Amino acid sequence: MLVGVTGGTGFIGRYIINQLAAQGHRFRAWHRDGSDLGGFDTDDIEWIEGEVNDPAATKALVTGADAVVHCGVAWPK
Repeated sequence: MLVGVTGGTGFIGRYIINQLAAQGHRFRAWHRDGSDLGGFDTDDIEWIEGEVNDPAATKALVTGADAVVHCGVAWPK
């Protein structure tokens, strides 16, 4: 199953990805410039540059995904 994850580089997102990876799932997740993309138990993550409230990044994240886990936060700019 392909799972889209918002907030994949955060504490909860990492935990969710690692738990679901142990069950054999694949992932697509957002990252922001400078995000730490290490510390995952899988290499099967398609990284998309984007964040909450970015329509193009949202479409890229969810298109073709079998499920979406939302644990992202919109930080004020």
